[in-house]
Amino acid sequence: MNLKSLLFLVGVGFSYQAAAQNSVVDSLKGSLQAHLQEDSVRVNLLSQLAYKEHFDHPADAANFALEALSISEKINYPKGTVSAYRFLGAAFWAQANFSAALDYCLKGLKVADSIHNPQMQADLTGNIGVIYSSMGNYKTALTYCRSANAQQRQLKNELREAIELNNLGDCFFNLKLYDSALTAYNKAMIIGKSKKFEKATNMRNIGNVYEATGNLELALSYYYKARAASDSTGEHKGMTQARKSIASVFLKKHQYDLAEKELRECLDLAKKANLRAIIRDSYELLSKGAEAQGHLPQYISYFKLFTAYKDSIQNSSATSRIASLQLEYEMQHKQLEIDGLKKNAKTKAEELKWKNALLVSTSIGILLIALFLINVVRNFRHQKSLNVALAERNEEISRQKNELARQHDEVLALNEEIRAQQDEVISQRDILAEKNINIEMLHKKLTEANQNLEKTVTQRTAALQEQNHRLEEYAFINAHKLRAPVASIMGLVNLLELKHLADERSLILDHLKKSSWDLDQVIRSISKTLQQGMTAYDQQNQEHGNSEHSQSS
Repeated sequence: MNLKSLLFLVGVGFSYQAAAQNSVVDSLKGSLQAHLQEDSVRVNLLSQLAYKEHFDHPADAANFALEALSISEKINYPKGTVSAYRFLGAAFWAQANFSAALDYCLKGLKVADSIHNPQMQADLTGNIGVIYSSMGNYKTALTYCRSANAQQRQLKNELREAIELNNLGDCFFNLKLYDSALTAYNKAMIIGKSKKFEKATNMRNIGNVYEATGNLELALSYYYKARAASDSTGEHKGMTQARKSIASVFLKKHQYDLAEKELRECLDLAKKANLRAIIRDSYELLSKGAEAQGHLPQYISYFKLFTAYKDSIQNSSATSRIASLQLEYEMQHKQLEIDGLKKNAKTKAEELKWKNALLVSTSIGILLIALFLINVVRNFRHQKSLNVALAERNEEISRQKNELARQHDEVLALNEEIRAQQDEVISQRDILAEKNINIEMLHKKLTEANQNLEKTVTQRTAALQEQNHRLEEYAFINAHKLRAPVASIMGLVNLLELKHLADERSLILDHLKKSSWDLDQVIRSISKTLQQGMTAYDQQNQEHGNSEHSQSS
């Protein structure tokens, strides 16, 4: 990327950030115009505007702070008064009117002391240290900056602590204590890393240390970082100081054209913001550059401008004014301390009086407490005996409770057993009911059988009589009819065995055949008779058996 492109991008970034800064200021101004009531809200808006404008438009910032001061005093708003004094001091400091700046900051510190506001006291102490540092009174500045740093650390305000470390580093630097200065700057960078910290100022200050110790290239790299950071925020003081520092390195490297270019830009920005101290320092560096190059007319011109701005910033009357302001503040601070001691003495007297009353009250209280304790001991003993009796009673109750619980468990077990027995009885009752039904049915069948028994007996008697008749008939047949053919056959067989009856054999055979046929007829008659008797008997049994089966069904 060439130099023109770099300058273009830096210019675009500066324009964007400046527009953002202007938008905040415009927003505050719009809110101020919308809120015309003279109250704490308007005071805070005016104080914010004074803070935002004290670098770029210090005269406007002073006007805003003056109005805030007027309203705060009118409505008796001490915090607003302190803020107004502080930002008035900042506005005059930015214009290098250090006596006025110190005057307002000391007045603000006096009010902050009276209302016991630690944060405002710490902020104003740091501002006063910066003013003394700007006037070249670095030892006094170191005292104030150390005190401010300790207060901010105690308040655990890391952003303010980082800023005060930066201011403390400036004091060490101007006293040529470069190691201490670099330590303070680096510590400020570490603490303020995660905060909205003035990194541009911090990097420029680190560059100052390296420049003072002869490491010009490293110093120049920090100055360029500081310039880029300042240009990105659009903050005039940082932009001018970064360019002035870069020009200082170029002068030491005898690159006078580059130094003059940086100083011209620095002067343009400083004049727009009326930063008289920066203008003074720029003319001093320009005069040194012209002198080193042998440009005597330019040297004289720049030196005259440097002297004029130097004299306007601080002359003998201003120095005496500053000393008187410091003395006045110290006297007022001492008076506040005396008033505080008087107040403490009065407070201690009141405390002593209160302690005496408290001692009497305590004595009475101790007596009452003793009586109370005696009563408590007495009550305790009585209560202890009651507790023993109560414990015994509780033990008896517990025993009875356990016995009742055991009996309850037994009753529950008996209930379960009775319930089981009831279930068994119900089951047996159902079985008996079923058996009763069967018995009733059998009784009914028995009654019916008894009713039909006579008929059955008569029928069976008739059957038996019929059977007996058949048997008698059979016996008769067997005794008479069967025996006759058999006897004939036996006699004829005997005749056949006789040899002298051979001629009569055919006749005997005819008789034998006839007797055999007669025997066959008798046997058939017997079989028929037996068959008829058995059939009649079976019919009787079947009829009787079917009748019993139908009755049982």
